[in-house]
Amino acid sequence: MAELSVPYPTDAAVSDDGKMVAEFMLWTQDITKQVNFNTVAEGSGSPEGVLTALPNKFYRDVDVPNLYWKSSGSGDTGWLLVV
Repeated sequence: MAELSVPYPTDAAVSDDGKMVAEFMLWTQDITKQVNFNTVAEGSGSPEGVLTALPNKFYRDVDVPNLYWKSSGSGDTGWLLVV
């Protein structure tokens, strides 16, 4: 599975008319594909500094609707909050 490219934080997710911009739509579709092909780990709280994994893995916080993606490294750091 290819590595996800994370949109730049200041890029707009929706246009002025309220529709999702193409780049953000492609990114969300890629996340959906990645989640569907990967086992999603689950736990309570953030995985940062706690859960060891290789890049491109997902983690779902069961306490709040947060989804994390392991962006880099092989240890317990490098987790990014996706949604």
